[in-house]
Amino acid sequence: MLRTLALVALAAAQSACIHQSTRQISPSYSAARIHSLRSFYVRQHSQDDHNLAGTIADELRQMGYSATHGTTQAPPKRVDAVVTYTDRWMWDITMYMLSLDVQLREPGSDMTLASAKTVRSSLVRKSEPEMARETLAKVLGKEPPP
Repeated sequence: MLRTLALVALAAAQSACIHQSTRQISPSYSAARIHSLRSFYVRQHSQDDHNLAGTIADELRQMGYSATHGTTQAPPKRVDAVVTYTDRWMWDITMYMLSLDVQLREPGSDMTLASAKTVRSSLVRKSEPEMARETLAKVLGKEPPP
């Protein structure tokens, strides 16, 4: 009986430790073309209460790219790609970002070139900058910095 309870407790603890990261590239685009992108405009969505657009732009700059952010649909200057994102937040003692989905879009047509999504449950949560860095590294096909 004690062994069964220990196994159930272990299974419950493991199910709360979810970390998943995925990447998709448009069939009409290639990974090599993703690597050639150097400048980005991060389009802030209307429900961004955490200034995540600014965080994403900051992380892109730290990764060596040129990046700006704002609320306008079109970038204020010529860029290689527009970055859009969807964030989902959960409450577990404190608010934390459960998932971040980032899309790289073609300026003008708004066609999705590539996307990546990171999901982290409460026990393996990371800060907003860390989640942004991890997801950006995934979508750009780079290893996240240590």
